Amino acid sequence: MVIEIIATDRHGFLHVLNRDLTLRAKTSVTTRRYDVVDLQIAAVADLDSDGHPELILTSTQQEYVSGLNQGNPTGQPNVRVYHDNSIIILSRDLKPVARHVVAQTWRETQGFSARVADRTGTGTRHILALSDKALVLEYEAARK
Repeated sequence: MVIEIIATDRHGFLHVLNRDLTLRAKTSVTTRRYDVVDLQIAAVADLDSDGHPELILTSTQQEYVSGLNQGNPTGQPNVRVYHDNSIIILSRDLKPVARHVVAQTWRETQGFSARVADRTGTGTRHILALSDKALVLEYEAARK
């Protein structure tokens, strides 16, 4: 049994680490176009029932418009714009297989997240995109 640890960074990369925390692989998930990429692992689930799990991530690009204030009430306010708010699906070999933009731009953070659920009890898994509204997405693998 191979044990791997998967981690994200603030630059749009996914890091695969061995059990001793040495880097085994590094792959670009999204290109950083603004100051920070908030890349989060949302779930690992077999979305297409092929016996191999997909990796579901959320990605938000943060633009620092003004302020780097870390809580000083008399300091300049922090102004951020959130771009390219997306759900990204990677195959088991960490290749991108799907991407859905939930919102191109937000002026305020929406607390964006994604969950996987079998809403109907039939075994079909759906992705729930949760932000200022709820969106249900169904993944369908490309035919070979």
